[in-house]
Amino acid sequence: MERMAVLGLNEVVFDCADPAGLARFWGAVFGTEAIVRTHDWAYVENELTRTRIAFQQVPEGKAVKN
Repeated sequence: MERMAVLGLNEVVFDCADPAGLARFWGAVFGTEAIVRTHDWAYVENELTRTRIAFQQVPEGKAVKN
């Protein structure tokens, strides 16, 4: 039997202006609590996908389209 590698995505981090606000929003969407570590770092744990969705504050605004 051929063995296959199993990959997982542990965390996705988004740059933003308001980490706590975004974490609270996505916590409500996923039905979980937002965890605010500091004024510039917050996250939610998504039990469905077992992926942490994190938000970090950056000083600059978005300059161009992604």
